Amino acid sequence: MSFWERLKKLMHEHDLSQRDMEGITGLKQPSISRWQFGTLPKADIAIKLARHFNMTVEELILGNDGEGKEGEVVYSHGAKVEGRRVIPFSPNQDSNIVHVPFYEDAKASAGSGYENEDYTGISAVPVLRPFIGHYNPNSVRMLEVAGDSMTGIHLFSGDLVFFVPTDTPAEGLNVIAIDEKLFVKRLEFDVLGQEIRVISENDRYSTQVLRGEDMNRLRVVGKVIGWITRHPY
Repeated sequence: MSFWERLKKLMHEHDLSQRDMEGITGLKQPSISRWQFGTLPKADIAIKLARHFNMTVEELILGNDGEGKEGEVVYSHGAKVEGRRVIPFSPNQDSNIVHVPFYEDAKASAGSGYENEDYTGISAVPVLRPFIGHYNPNSVRMLEVAGDSMTGIHLFSGDLVFFVPTDTPAEGLNVIAIDEKLFVKRLEFDVLGQEIRVISENDRYSTQVLRGEDMNRLRVVGKVIGWITRHPY
């Protein structure tokens, strides 16, 4: 179980709303929602949360099962395996199937911007392993695309994008946040580090150039590694 999944579970158990979380942490919702993409709270915020839930910071961030690698997924005949998140196993289960966390309510705009204001549910979606290549399925995330700005590379509205969470800027196709709006765009960086070009793959959309302080508006959420198209040709 990831930190975000654990926090969602605690919120449900304690009947806490988004506004309650803002009061506990002193953060606004956009800052809290970043945790769903794999980032962790800063130490002072983690301490506030742990105190509120009457647990240690280690229990809050890592869990308290004491066994196995955090977030490890196992397949089992049994209903429960201590310290693991279990996906039921059947004797005929295809070993070429992996389960990837899917952000049910979040969408990344391939257009002018898609507001993601609510906390996002996460479910494990079965996909063929070749879709994620050599990547560990535990390190891959998936969300839906909305909009038509990337149709030049056959990425259509409704397609499901696979990405690896990272906050390290890299050229190429990325899931990014600009002013807390999610996008799938191609990034290019000036060799002197003085500007970032946010590029669409559709002639109807112009390239957005960020310079100076405006570059701080952009946050890289993850590197796109592939997608499943659902476009109705």
